[in-house]
Amino acid sequence: MRLLLLFMSLLRVSLTKSPKEVLGYLGESVTLPTGVDPSLNISTIIWSVFPNATFIATYFNKVENLRWRSQYAERLHLNVSSGDLVIHHLIPEDAMEYTVQITNTEKIPEQKVKLVVEQHLQKPKLEKLLGQSEDGGCRVALRCSSLGQGVHFSWQVHPQASAAFDVFQDGNASVIFASINNTHVNFTCNASTKVEFASSVLTESCRAEDKREPASIQMHDKHFAYCFLGFILGVGLLLTIHLLRGRIRRSAKL
Repeated sequence: MRLLLLFMSLLRVSLTKSPKEVLGYLGESVTLPTGVDPSLNISTIIWSVFPNATFIATYFNKVENLRWRSQYAERLHLNVSSGDLVIHHLIPEDAMEYTVQITNTEKIPEQKVKLVVEQHLQKPKLEKLLGQSEDGGCRVALRCSSLGQGVHFSWQVHPQASAAFDVFQDGNASVIFASINNTHVNFTCNASTKVEFASSVLTESCRAEDKREPASIQMHDKHFAYCFLGFILGVGLLLTIHLLRGRIRRSAKL
């Protein structure tokens, strides 16, 4: 009885074993492996999905059928020697758990494969949040973000001696606050996962400038010119009126 209970316990553990996980990328191909020796004489292969064992690819009596579900139309390839299933042009809906049953001279225990579908890590978005001039330098804040999952961020500043900075993590983004005293400083944001890497670069400039923007200076100069011209015209008009009044008075006395 104890041996029977031990056997049932081991069987229960084997049935609840976590499925093998395979990573695929949107638009690309992925192979769901069986681990079966290709030298075996396989007679039956059944790939299925969902708890009700919905067929998606089968091989029986040397007849292959890959048209069970329209979702996989023209996207499957079955290796009848190993039982491996290739899915082409991956879409998000392909991410699920797959079950395969293989038979040669005897039935091989079924296997489960969990397919995870992700998008390749994109070049991170690097943007300037704010910039402020100060005596002898500038202050800037840059934000680097990525839509991927499990993304780790890191920063590189060149030349490093020209900037003092702090980095803060904000969900799927990283923010760097820096005080720079060089004319040009390159900020590089690196985004990485366990298998991929991408980066973006933004160059910030810091230079001594007049506190007023060039456009503001031009507007100020124009305003001053208009005021000066108005003043001259006003004085001229007053002198003309005064002279005309004097002539009118002299004419009236005559």
